[in-house]
Amino acid sequence: MEDDEEFPPVLLDAPDLNPGLRRFWRAFSDLSGDRPVGVGVGAIPMTAMLAYAKDIDGDTDPQDLRRFVRFVRAIDDEFLKVEATKGGKERPEG
Repeated sequence: MEDDEEFPPVLLDAPDLNPGLRRFWRAFSDLSGDRPVGVGVGAIPMTAMLAYAKDIDGDTDPQDLRRFVRFVRAIDDEFLKVEATKGGKERPEG
């Protein structure tokens, strides 16, 4: 954004992200480039999430890995819902 532009109200009113959840948001952001793209946008592969959790975050405990996948998958599911809605709005009615 330009310095003289204002932030949209939705961003100004957004709640702060719990610091404990930032790692999942960062992982989602980093892993978004690993998703398959074809006719539509696909989900982030679990193999990419597990590799990230192990290599970047250093998780090795199976319970921590499951939690990591669960949280990143929850963010990704919401992202995919929004993307599906966008796709429906762009289709011409006929």
